[in-house]
Amino acid sequence: MPTEKLTAWQRAAVLAAEGACLLPYLLSLLWGLYIQYRPPYRLPAVPAEIQTVVFTALSALLYGAAKAPLRLWRTAVYARLCASPTALPSLRPTRHGLAAVGWRWRLWWRRAAAVALACAPSALLLGYGAAASRQENAVQPALCLTAGALLLLVGIVSAALWQCRYVLATLFILRGTPPAAAMALSARAMRKHLGKYINFLGAELPRLLPCLLLVPAAWCIPAFRRRHTAMLISLMPDS
Repeated sequence: MPTEKLTAWQRAAVLAAEGACLLPYLLSLLWGLYIQYRPPYRLPAVPAEIQTVVFTALSALLYGAAKAPLRLWRTAVYARLCASPTALPSLRPTRHGLAAVGWRWRLWWRRAAAVALACAPSALLLGYGAAASRQENAVQPALCLTAGALLLLVGIVSAALWQCRYVLATLFILRGTPPAAAMALSARAMRKHLGKYINFLGAELPRLLPCLLLVPAAWCIPAFRRRHTAMLISLMPDS
């Protein structure tokens, strides 16, 4: 893990990368507030609810398309701090902007499918418990609701752990690998290292707790991402 201190220029680059990745989120938040309080009544023949849904979907797509290259650039910034030029010789995020969008799209639908499958049993139990609580002769609705809540927690954690298979995809894309191949290579490379990666995240959790106070986040998050990137680079296959 990197232990040397960052220079002033390196810290400025890191903070610039972190701040740039927040811009799409802030813009989408402002746009969401706008369409919530100022519905875009520009098509009189289309109901306002449908217009709001369409504009929300478009803002989500634009948010994902804008954030993907920025996240790839942020990964390249941290990778340059943690690896020699021979370890990742093609760190050129500007040449892989479309690949970054493809990577985020593939990650999104995998994430959505994993969450849907993992949370389906809990959704059924919670729905049954909510329906049974409105009936007089219901069969233990409180037990169904409790079991559904526990299954929901287990499902979310399971989906998050399953998603860890794709954490190396950005580094493969920075090497010049196409998005589809990068996802497959990441899943294959993480088969042997998934436990090590989860242990790393567990060990880092206490260091991230000060981020709840917001102000220390400017120091804690860059330090975590630097250690995280160094750990991922160590898991990358040689070829």
